[in-house]
Amino acid sequence: MSRIEEDELFTIDVEWYGIDKKGNIAVFCSAGEANVPEFVCADKERYEFIVEWFDNLPSISEVQFCFNCSPINTMPLVVAKEFSEKGLFYFDSDDHSKAIKNIGVFQRYYTISSKPVNPIRITDLPLHIQEILKDNYLPIDDFSKVNTIEVDHAYD
Repeated sequence: MSRIEEDELFTIDVEWYGIDKKGNIAVFCSAGEANVPEFVCADKERYEFIVEWFDNLPSISEVQFCFNCSPINTMPLVVAKEFSEKGLFYFDSDDHSKAIKNIGVFQRYYTISSKPVNPIRITDLPLHIQEILKDNYLPIDDFSKVNTIEVDHAYD
């Protein structure tokens, strides 16, 4: 088992998963800027396995976008759609304050990008995946009711 080291966090867009108190699942993308929790950094192989597992989930939901995107670069909408179609809430380190101008404003916290109309819950996942995600619970009541989320950084 190896760690995600602090210097790696600045060079990769860490995609990690959290669970709220209702059992909803969210994906968080750091863009090398946002805080990444200890439960992600503690085990690089676990992190890579979970990313690959979620990447292979099928589309099951309509999507509600939470930001206005630049018409010259719709890639942020494509990414948001891909995550939330799988039933995931999607939070990004870009606060979207200048998204319409095609400018990313990256923060240490995460801002909602999209929501699934039909979210998946941790209890919908296979038992072995539930077990792998048992440490990924966040002190958030309901992802659908928050705009930003701050997490403690593994290296602060």
